[in-house]
Amino acid sequence: MGLQTIDWKEASGILERFCLFVDHPEMRWFKKAWQGFVDVGKASYEDDVQKHWVLARAVTLGVMFMEFAEKAWDEKGDTESTLGELRWDDTFSLVRLGSMADVGCLSDDGDVSDLFVEAMDNLIYRCRLEVYDTLVKVFGDPAGLFMSLWFCLNEDIEVGQYSDEQAESALNFDETPQKHEAFDYVMKGMFGLDA
Repeated sequence: MGLQTIDWKEASGILERFCLFVDHPEMRWFKKAWQGFVDVGKASYEDDVQKHWVLARAVTLGVMFMEFAEKAWDEKGDTESTLGELRWDDTFSLVRLGSMADVGCLSDDGDVSDLFVEAMDNLIYRCRLEVYDTLVKVFGDPAGLFMSLWFCLNEDIEVGQYSDEQAESALNFDETPQKHEAFDYVMKGMFGLDA
């Protein structure tokens, strides 16, 4: 097969399903993040198993963004429904995902959609640390990652490029409980309720 890459065009079709805001301003953040994954080789694969791990990283990225949005802006997404919608995307192979999932994480009596979500949940759990570590590299450090997320909805601010004043306001001012919770979420590795 040779080395291939899931580029932004292909990844964007997956990531746009995790958008929560009108006109999808968060796609700017997804694009910057995914380009970082491409740059460090986390979007490349040589066989179908590796390809599905790359796809799982993209889905994990989307899930982690939705979790951040809920903490930062009280914008709730339905992760299970979003994962269920991906079942119909012919990019994913249920057989492949099922073979990659940990033994015992799939129910014996679930329908195909339930099994798809269960397999994806398991792969997301297993990808979280790698996705987080890659995001920290892309954005410089955990504080840079937080700022990239915090400002991603403001289309006047380039993702990943912040003035000292913007950094100061993101990291030191406006200490609302929601901002504090979102900051802690990023600083502690962006692990969700399934961790």
